[in-house]
Amino acid sequence: MGRDVEENQEMMNTLISIIIPVYQAEETIERCLHSIVEQTYSNLEIILIDDGSTDKSGEICDIWAEKDCRIRVIHQKNQGVSEARNRALNICTGEYIGFVDSDDWIEPDMFQTLVLNAEKFHSEISICGYVINERTVDSFDIDVAEKILNAKEAIQFLLGQESFQGFTCNKLFSKKLIMENELCFLKDIRYGEDWIFTGNAILVSKQIVYTQKPFYHYVQKEGIVPNYHGRYSDLAKAKMYLHERIVKMQPELEKQSNFVVQQQKVYSSFQSILEMIMENRIVRTEIILLTKHILSLKKEGVVTVYMQVYCVLLRISPKLFWRIYYGVQKRKVK
Repeated sequence: MGRDVEENQEMMNTLISIIIPVYQAEETIERCLHSIVEQTYSNLEIILIDDGSTDKSGEICDIWAEKDCRIRVIHQKNQGVSEARNRALNICTGEYIGFVDSDDWIEPDMFQTLVLNAEKFHSEISICGYVINERTVDSFDIDVAEKILNAKEAIQFLLGQESFQGFTCNKLFSKKLIMENELCFLKDIRYGEDWIFTGNAILVSKQIVYTQKPFYHYVQKEGIVPNYHGRYSDLAKAKMYLHERIVKMQPELEKQSNFVVQQQKVYSSFQSILEMIMENRIVRTEIILLTKHILSLKKEGVVTVYMQVYCVLLRISPKLFWRIYYGVQKRKVK
């Protein structure tokens, strides 16, 4: 008993660097920071990268840095979330690195649980469950407090999206793992960059520990169709990039990885149609071509029955389709 207490105390001395990119977050950054500085695990290095915010985000970050010596603020011209995270990676000093987005928040014992699990199970990546807009995301069923995974098993879950998604924020990474493998965020991909980072980290890791307790609160902004047009095409690029890495390092997972890539192609085509309708630039020939492309992937097993019905509706009446689709999405949000 006494030995366990001593080991836990020693683990509590391990420094964790928490990286938070900040951009136009004046309405959410204080809630985010409050949840971090109040962590039960206090040995933290909190790095805020103000990525050229034009609102009061930068000022708020500076005020918090004056109140808490663990907080360091760096102001830079807007370069995007990947460059912001990479800059922090180059200066952080912790043995472990965690990421939090400025509009999200975390439970008080998140980092204590993650680091204790990492040390206890000798894992290079420690993962927890998460909540999206106060709805807990279903994870794979486990009858133990923690599940230990090797790289292959973790990649399978990542591809299946049954548990932890590809984003970095519900994870704690060994700095040694990141530095020795020169892991970074790709700056030419604006959406899905964290998917690549997480996938690459898992591929080069020996052991991952996962707890399904939902410590991370992910706040998804309202709106059905993203306001960034390249979102789905970037995600398709990200998954294709990771697919090539998986085939090289875990060739037996090629079929499962290819399924994810083909699935993303369907989503990208479908997204193009949604954007056309929203911008009121309905071109019937384009819709026919895109729906034809979607249906051509049916043999890959990635086109659901709903998608097939949507394709039929689109060919009949894009506006009717939009009313039905919008209604379905609104019910999902509720």
